[in-house]
Amino acid sequence: KKVSPIKDYDNMVNVQGGNYVDDNQLVGAQSNIITNGDFTTWTDPAVPNGWTLSNNDGTNLVEETVPNTCRFISDDGLEVTIRPTVDILTLAGVYTLWIDIKASVVGSLQFDTGGGTWVDLPTDVADGHAIAFTADGTAFGIKAKDGASCNVTIDNVVIKKLTLADMQLTFDE
Repeated sequence: KKVSPIKDYDNMVNVQGGNYVDDNQLVGAQSNIITNGDFTTWTDPAVPNGWTLSNNDGTNLVEETVPNTCRFISDDGLEVTIRPTVDILTLAGVYTLWIDIKASVVGSLQFDTGGGTWVDLPTDVADGHAIAFTADGTAFGIKAKDGASCNVTIDNVVIKKLTLADMQLTFDE
């Protein structure tokens, strides 16, 4: 087998299903840098602990559903958004985001790669969606996608910083 590092970090794309990176190998990468990404702690019913909430007006909101999940509800009036309470990304760092979509009634979500670049998240209900990205800032976030109503439930948000050693592709000869 030949091993080749990924060299073009800026063009890393959705690696769901192992199309570009074997996400099973990346599970052993750096530690998860998100606190309460499994949404087990909700002291305030309007926002999970360790996260901040913006654009919540009672109609556009997040809420705990089925213990330990986070549901986004939006009528397209506002882009309800959650972010970790502290900036967790390093500018130009390479990361992998894992997220479980537990329910998707209508609409979809996006995530912020750190500096205001919003990327669509998969809409199909499944565990372990994986997306590799280069941080264009430090403030990661997840929001209801603008332009449509939204009712999507997520769980197990994990972000791990990748190193060159983590980004090895193996090719069969």
